Amino acid sequence: MKFSKALAGFSFLVLGCVAINASAQTPACTWSGISGNSHGNYSYVTFGCKTSSNVTVATRVDTLLSGQVQSCGAVSISAGYQNTNIKQGSTYPSLCNDIIIASGTPPSSSSTSSSSSASNQCNTGYSQVFQTGPGVIPAFNPSSCGPQPQCKHSVTPLDQHSYPRLKYTCL
Repeated sequence: MKFSKALAGFSFLVLGCVAINASAQTPACTWSGISGNSHGNYSYVTFGCKTSSNVTVATRVDTLLSGQVQSCGAVSISAGYQNTNIKQGSTYPSLCNDIIIASGTPPSSSSTSSSSSASNQCNTGYSQVFQTGPGVIPAFNPSSCGPQPQCKHSVTPLDQHSYPRLKYTCL
């Protein structure tokens, strides 16, 4: 119960904290809370940066101890976008919200414009990080790598403890 109230509060803070440096480029997406889980006094909150068409182009998992941020998660970004490493604010969660912009580089380097070939392309390099815990199964969707079963992914543990963060990378 306490965790769901915290997640709801974070979502409202994200919507209210859109103070952007005037010299920064226009953000391509808006950060909001997606999910979370708790383990003892620690909470792990997954945030996603969604475009106006509701496509998640970046994710991160923050670690909180009794409601206070302990670490901002590493940001995983989709192809075609880049991290400016400029934070949106100075209070949580906006102090973890990196401004994500369109990179100007198309997600695919293929010169084929056929819609049938575009629908068969894999999102090579796209990655997401998930925090594991007792009874927690990462919510990675393999189809985010592209059409299945031809688009593969790898899983890499990022920590050396019982419940490591797992990084899923599209190959």
